[in-house]
Amino acid sequence: MEVGDSLAVLDLSSCKISRTPNLSKYTNLERLILEDCQKLEKIDGTIGNLKRLKHLNLNDCYRLQDLPEEIGYLKALQELFLRGCAYFSTLPASIGDLQSLAILELSRVSIVRLPDTIGRLQKLERLSLKYSNIKRLPETLGDVQSLVELDLTQSKLAQLPDSIGRLTKLESLGLGGCLKIQKLPDSLGNLGSLSQLDISFTGFLELPDSIGNLKELKMLDVSNCRERKLPRSIGTMKKLEISDARNSDLQGEIPTEIGRLSRLRRLDLSSTSICLLPWTISQLSLLEALWLVNCNKLEELPRLPASLTGLRCASVILKRIPDLSNIRNLTNVAILNTGEDPTKILGLGITPGTDVIPWVDYVCTRNLAVWSPCWDPSMLEECIMELPDLSHLKNLQVLKLYNCNQLALVLGLGALESLEHLSVGLCKSLKWSQSRASRWSIKRHCLKNLRELRIHKCDIVKISGLGELESLRYLKISSCSSLKDLGPCLPALEELEINSCQKLEHLPDISNGENLHKVTIQGCDRLGYSGIWTEDSS
Repeated sequence: MEVGDSLAVLDLSSCKISRTPNLSKYTNLERLILEDCQKLEKIDGTIGNLKRLKHLNLNDCYRLQDLPEEIGYLKALQELFLRGCAYFSTLPASIGDLQSLAILELSRVSIVRLPDTIGRLQKLERLSLKYSNIKRLPETLGDVQSLVELDLTQSKLAQLPDSIGRLTKLESLGLGGCLKIQKLPDSLGNLGSLSQLDISFTGFLELPDSIGNLKELKMLDVSNCRERKLPRSIGTMKKLEISDARNSDLQGEIPTEIGRLSRLRRLDLSSTSICLLPWTISQLSLLEALWLVNCNKLEELPRLPASLTGLRCASVILKRIPDLSNIRNLTNVAILNTGEDPTKILGLGITPGTDVIPWVDYVCTRNLAVWSPCWDPSMLEECIMELPDLSHLKNLQVLKLYNCNQLALVLGLGALESLEHLSVGLCKSLKWSQSRASRWSIKRHCLKNLRELRIHKCDIVKISGLGELESLRYLKISSCSSLKDLGPCLPALEELEINSCQKLEHLPDISNGENLHKVTIQGCDRLGYSGIWTEDSS
């Protein structure tokens, strides 16, 4: 191999070599890339002559088992990547001589332990042992004062050394999936710079009280763990923004100190056995998302902060929710009582003892829904008679009403200034205003952003006001057997579909519809024509 001394980058990716060549002549080499050399088994000792080497990539050299001692001569080396070297099991002690090393990537390797000399890496900032066989960390790891990120996700680690508390610059600690970890050291609380802590899917039984000392912590993930309670010291983590404890063994009462988490934006306690949320939850003035799905020992919710945009709660014994009228920005709501009698849920905006909201059918991140199904699905058609005033739902974009045969009135529809999609089906008694039930009037409403309107199997004779829906792009009406008239023209319509409206006698004037590109008319006998017309039709 004849290459000049000035070579700075050597890329041998995916080469079928079993051993690296003599590298002593490449004294100016700064980057050596051997990624995906699947037959590579040996690194030649002459690699130690590469005094200027800064980057060494050995990712996915799965037959490689070790490194030569000469690796310690690479005083300029900043990045060493060994990810996916499945048979790699030993780091030489000379690794501690890499005085410039900042990144050490050891994910998906077979290494069981690190040499004690790892503590001499005074510039190491990132150490990853994800999915590795590492079982213990040396106490000398605490000497790596420069470490910012330590990722041990889904490794075989059984415990953390007490010396971890000396890593005062550590910002991210990943222990997710370390199933053998049963206890966290008290020294964890000394990590004064820690902002992200993932201890999900671990076996520990309780969080140490010292966790409250993590003043910079912003994200805490304890989901799918066995801890039964949150320490009261949690209230001192004033910068915490995200706390995830779903599917954990939490039970009983959440400590009142949680109300001190003034920056908390997301709290997930789903699938836990908590029985009480403290009243202090209302003090979380920045809380946006509260998830309480499958909290089947939770009977009621306290007053909630007005900052909420997302709320999901499901419990077999849920009896009461607070008045939500003060929460103006809700865009994602699901409230579900799966017990015997959801009519006992109080706070849904209707008179106790009458029908609750059984089906405003939409739950997604951009659209509001209040969901509390009837305990007997066969009663669904009859159980909803009234909806609360919807006028405060300023961010509602999608509204779907189905199988509500007793629903007669929708109040506040005209105030839904963000509504883009409206679907109504099998609502035989429905009317939008105090006009006759057989005549729908959309004229009085300010649905200026409505783009899609679907009506199916509703007992109506005429729809008026369609011409005022200046943003309406798609209109579909089907199986409205009494419908005779659609009213005036539809200025912005792009697609019109009418099916099985046997009594329909008149269509709106669509001859000047500049945007109209498809019309479908089928099963409307009195119109005297049927078919599908597109802008390409003759």
